[in-house]
Amino acid sequence: MTTPQRSPNDLNAIGIEEGNNWRSTTPTVSLRKLLVAAQENHRVCVTKALNDGIDPVEKCSLTWYDVHNRWMQFAAYRAPFETAEEKKNFAEYWSPARVEKYERNPINVV
Repeated sequence: MTTPQRSPNDLNAIGIEEGNNWRSTTPTVSLRKLLVAAQENHRVCVTKALNDGIDPVEKCSLTWYDVHNRWMQFAAYRAPFETAEEKKNFAEYWSPARVEKYERNPINVV
């Protein structure tokens, strides 16, 4: 019995139902679900390749690239400050004097 390989872009494959439900999903949750789906696709591909006696490196390079790509997206994403405490800490750290000192440093000039 073969398991069909799911597309990592298939919303149903990653647990997001059709309709407007996907809009209420946070970016962090969506990226995590896409990463998990890509990892599962790669596991299925490697298992099939090993069972068929095919080199998994040759057969599953695209699914591995998808895992790598999704991981890089997940790692690069930073959720915005949401809580009042985080906003307060950010405002305290970046005082006007610190901002001025930071901007005067030639290393930080873009």
